[in-house]
Amino acid sequence: MHGALALPYGAQAPVVASGWGGSKSVLTVRLNPKNSTKDAPLSEEYGGQEVQKARLFVCLGFKEWAGALPFEAWTGEFELPESDLGGIRQEIEGVKEGSPVGFTVQETRGRTSWGADGGEVVRVALFVASSAASGVIGNVMFELLRRLGQRQSLSSPNLEVRRPMDRQEAVERARWTLRFHYGVDADAYQPFPHHEDELEIVGEEQDHQAGGWIVHFRDVFGARYSVELCLEDGLPSVSRISRCGGDGLEDSHGGQTSG
Repeated sequence: MHGALALPYGAQAPVVASGWGGSKSVLTVRLNPKNSTKDAPLSEEYGGQEVQKARLFVCLGFKEWAGALPFEAWTGEFELPESDLGGIRQEIEGVKEGSPVGFTVQETRGRTSWGADGGEVVRVALFVASSAASGVIGNVMFELLRRLGQRQSLSSPNLEVRRPMDRQEAVERARWTLRFHYGVDADAYQPFPHHEDELEIVGEEQDHQAGGWIVHFRDVFGARYSVELCLEDGLPSVSRISRCGGDGLEDSHGGQTSG
């Protein structure tokens, strides 16, 4: 496993399950302080009552084998009432219901209280083996993240709708999503760029109609990544990440690459 990352202060032990024939050690969690307001209190008046919020990080995707980096993944970040997250892992596992595919799922929970209670932080990652049902499962994964985004909007009626991202914001957001969300939750043996100078921007595209972006990267191991930032109510709540090539192991199409 590449790179040691620290659990949030007071974090609980991860919960791990595997359908690939066994579980292994779990990549632990670190929040990027530059892009997180984890020390800000998460509570809001809703329906005349104060509701304690939690931050939910979800990563769903496909792997060729349990120790591989996902060749396709969707990530989402949400603020939801803590009371809504009791069965969130089971809800997320439901995306593979009816499909007998190999999978790994992991959940970590923690809380930071350093001057102010930042609320619960929950991370759930589910990766399934590539199969004939991948297209169907992928659609279900994306729709689940969309529903979580809609639930966030319903539970936060005063949520500010942001202006469209400019190029710099899109690149920073895409880089953060790749390194500190996809990279943290991937739990892979394949090498991954944990330092900023190991990840080079090679291009970007803007969806002028929807306001989203696709940012392309290449890492020092020869892999290429595309990060698509999808907007929901003006907020970049869901991202799609694709990866190909790399370190001489099998790429996303099952072939060999020399990097």
